[in-house]
Amino acid sequence: MKIFSFSLCLFILTFALSNQILKNNKLRNLDDEKNIIELEILYDSTGEVSFIESNYLEKIEKIIVNGEMTEKKNTISVNANEKYTITIQFQNDFEGSCENMFAGRPIIKKIKFKNFNGCTNTNYMFSECSSLESLDLSSFDTSKVTSMEAMFFKCSSLNSLDLSSFDTSNVEDMEAMFNECSSLESLNLSSFNTSNVKNMQEMFRSCSSLEYLALSSFDTSNVEKMSLMFAESSYMTLNLSSFNTSKATYMFGMFYGSYYLYELVLSSSFTMENVGNNYDMMFSNIYISVTQNGANLQEDVKNLIDSTNSRDLKKNLILITINSEESKENLKFINYDGTENIIMLQNDEKIDFTNNINVEAGLTVIKLLFPENSNKISCEGLFKNIPEIKKIAFINFDICNNAKEMFSGCSNLEKLNLKLFATSEITNMNGMFSGCSNLKTLGVSSFDISKSEDVDNMFCGCEKLTDIEKNSFGRTSFKCDDCDASKPFLIEYTNECVENCGETYYSINEEKICFSNCAKTEYKYSIEEEKKCVKDCSETEYKYTIEDENKCVKNCSETTEYKYLIEEDNKCIKDCAETTEYKYLVEKENKCVKNCEGTLYKYLIEKENKCIDKCENEYKYLIEDENKCVKNCSETEYEYLIEDENKCVKNCTETDYKYLIEEENKCVEKCDDTKYIIEEGNKCIKKPDYVHYDDDSNSSNSKYLKYNLLFIFIFLFIQI
Repeated sequence: MKIFSFSLCLFILTFALSNQILKNNKLRNLDDEKNIIELEILYDSTGEVSFIESNYLEKIEKIIVNGEMTEKKNTISVNANEKYTITIQFQNDFEGSCENMFAGRPIIKKIKFKNFNGCTNTNYMFSECSSLESLDLSSFDTSKVTSMEAMFFKCSSLNSLDLSSFDTSNVEDMEAMFNECSSLESLNLSSFNTSNVKNMQEMFRSCSSLEYLALSSFDTSNVEKMSLMFAESSYMTLNLSSFNTSKATYMFGMFYGSYYLYELVLSSSFTMENVGNNYDMMFSNIYISVTQNGANLQEDVKNLIDSTNSRDLKKNLILITINSEESKENLKFINYDGTENIIMLQNDEKIDFTNNINVEAGLTVIKLLFPENSNKISCEGLFKNIPEIKKIAFINFDICNNAKEMFSGCSNLEKLNLKLFATSEITNMNGMFSGCSNLKTLGVSSFDISKSEDVDNMFCGCEKLTDIEKNSFGRTSFKCDDCDASKPFLIEYTNECVENCGETYYSINEEKICFSNCAKTEYKYSIEEEKKCVKDCSETEYKYTIEDENKCVKNCSETTEYKYLIEEDNKCIKDCAETTEYKYLVEKENKCVKNCEGTLYKYLIEKENKCIDKCENEYKYLIEDENKCVKNCSETEYEYLIEDENKCVKNCTETDYKYLIEEENKCVEKCDDTKYIIEEGNKCIKKPDYVHYDDDSNSSNSKYLKYNLLFIFIFLFIQI
């Protein structure tokens, strides 16, 4: 019985301790666990924001914000333009609907899933996450999902999406899955099993940046709804030869408004036998070339295509996208007055050829088809200085013999597709793309300039075009012209010579060039006040550098963000802690230093990496040997406090306060003889009859702990 009682007490104490340790570890540890989602959020205002639907809170195990465990709620308080990392762990046995989980939250920039499973429905899961730029779904198990309706609807900032890990074998509904993913340029659907899908209407609608879509693996034999499936998109070719539409009952506007579509590949499995009258506007005004793959097209499909304006558009076709901020009359979209028999379509409505049109605000697509037997023409300045052009694509275009300044000054042109643009006979390419300051891609893998005698100024001002794109032309540099003495400065983006760069551009005096962005040059630092680009700020009166913004300033403290100065490097930074060398802040002078010593602010607050001139406020205790200010002496090796002088020391005997009160870690000039007796070693020891109780909670807890231990000891003694 005695042994049992003793063991029981030990068990109770051990259980209490181990339970607390396990609890603490569980709070910190997410390793080797599943159902984890990591978010990165950013908001442009200060306030409370929601990062997940509240109905999921009961299924969540933990929420960690910036590495700190928080209470389980679906909102956090944020500072404007400050990034936050949120880790959410769902319960291990989670299973159920994931509908609307992150829907309508433009604060979310990135999402990553880790070993996540259990979702049975992902309808609208990420819909209207309009700022979402990165989505890692490689560890997201979708094998139980039966519906993916509008899963990525209006994710308008997503540039690419890799869904090659998706298991869609149980999915029946994919309606509007990628609808209005307007920035999506790459979409990997190679793993998609669509054999059970019944609804694909609006699935790829308004994917206005997606020019290519690989759907050869799609099994559509059970699909009933295909209305608006590819409507209002930018596909140039669509190969639907694998499509079996025998069960389709709705095909309304299936290709409606896909103005860039010029080639459609179908097979005899593409039928409308069960569609009835539900096919209005299916090929409405779409000028396309329909290619038969295998057996002849079904009669109903052939008749419908023949009854529209469809025709062969495979030769000498130009597709032009105009972007106008307002309605305009007689907007010139091409510098050409030829009399050839050119077929012209505006938003796929056939009109008589003219070089100017009336447009509404927004996007307008124009197709120009030059006759197949056209003679070679000069394309010099064909689209020069037309800022409303956003995108141009050429299809089997081979009638140009001169491309001088062909796209020069198209300052809002973002994308050119020159893959099917023949250049082997072109003799002049001077300034062909000069001034295309927003051009990001040429859509070309190789470019024949062998017969071109002049390629100077070809890319002057194409600041967003990568070297990889330029190297497609077979050389690494293209000369830009110099200007004469009367107008010595060259505007790099327009190839124009001017007297000075004015207020719009930054000047590089050494090279007499005007740039809109200094960072694109070797003179990468800008002096905003003087609109200049310089190599080194320290050589000017604006000698301090803001490296993150490539700017030179006179005084760091005058900036809003980069107010701290590293004097040795002449740099302005946001936070001294960002550096490894100059990590200590002299707050009163807004300086970052290597060491507090040697400055007027010689005392260091180590926990805050600050240098101060005296120890005060919460860091009021001085370690004189190390010139440090601390909150509490007992946390350091200088554990004894001289209260009268607010100093921390290692040994009382080496000071004027040579007596030690050990219980309080204090050094005093003499021991209070009413409370203490003096022992060997200059210690003040409490008299046996003197008991003092502190009011603070720690002392109270200590007192009760002593009583509890005494009780256990008496109990064990009686038992024994």
